Amino acid sequence: TRDMSEVVAFNPPPLDTKRTNHAIHDDKGAKKFGYTAALVGGVVVWSWSVSDVAQALPAWATKGWAYFTFLRPVFAGNVVKTVVNLPRVQQTVQGVPYVEGQAGLGLAPFSDSLDQNLPPSPTDLTSCSFLPAGVKVTLQNAPVGKTLLPYHWYLTEERHSAWCASYAKDMPNKWANQLHPGFLVSMVTPALDNSLNSLPAIHVSTAVQFLNNENIKADQTITATVRMVKAYEKRGNHYGEYCCRVWGRQVGAPTVVELARIWHVEIFSPRVGHKPTTAKL
Repeated sequence: TRDMSEVVAFNPPPLDTKRTNHAIHDDKGAKKFGYTAALVGGVVVWSWSVSDVAQALPAWATKGWAYFTFLRPVFAGNVVKTVVNLPRVQQTVQGVPYVEGQAGLGLAPFSDSLDQNLPPSPTDLTSCSFLPAGVKVTLQNAPVGKTLLPYHWYLTEERHSAWCASYAKDMPNKWANQLHPGFLVSMVTPALDNSLNSLPAIHVSTAVQFLNNENIKADQTITATVRMVKAYEKRGNHYGEYCCRVWGRQVGAPTVVELARIWHVEIFSPRVGHKPTTAKL
């Protein structure tokens, strides 16, 4: 078991300047849903563990996998410590587990679930489902079983370095020849908001399989394609489960390269005014 890095939790602004932080990430919005302060974004929190896992498993970010679930909300100012005891990976605050997960090499144990629900590649999209601007996703209009609009973002080296340093609190030079795993996972959120107007949302869990993330440079278009797999109610919260694929295409390249497959679970409609007695979602 290793006690690894510590990070004082914070809420960074979106790197994509066309987007803004949603209500759950500011104090006023979070209090509406019964929390005492703004929740720190789930992908941001998990990204603080990436460097420690990669140190323990050098090939992990190339062709490895991870699963993580949030047991408690992380607030700005919490000191988050990563504890690696492979395959177990925990993130704790004052010794209490806030994020529970696993990591390993090779084919993920959840690969069958991913394979059965994959959205098409960007070049094979024939139709997409999305909600009109201003219409938020609900259990009634959720496009279950449908492929959503793809989300494209041109990733420069400067943007990737900024993500590593500002979001993941990681050294950009460590990721000069591959994309930061936290960045790849982060592509799900704007992809969902692009089609479903799903914010504010609370990140519940993620399972990710990394693919072909070797000798990959920034300065390329990153695309996320997503299929909504499930929508359901649980304890007053409305959940969505999604299968996402993240692709890269460098300028002049004839084809896209698949970089990651992701199973993402979120609460797209938190119950209003609840007072969590435990942090379990």
